[in-house]
Amino acid sequence: HNYNAPQVPAEWYSWLSHIRLQPPTEDAVMQNPSPTWKAVSLENLTGTRGAYRPYNMVKPNIDAWDPKVIARDKGYCETEG
Repeated sequence: HNYNAPQVPAEWYSWLSHIRLQPPTEDAVMQNPSPTWKAVSLENLTGTRGAYRPYNMVKPNIDAWDPKVIARDKGYCETEG
């Protein structure tokens, strides 16, 4: 399996990092229901298609440089022989 650290719920993270002795399924403290104010644990989506991308309506301060190419006259560097 290819799991990422943000995919691990907080309850299991405490067991995986040896903070708690027993896994959450066997630990009496972890069996207690979560408080109502506790937010749901969500996966970190940075670097994926689901990552947050802000919508910007402000024109950028710097414009990209668009070079203008002008054809040169060939006569200036040719030597006549």
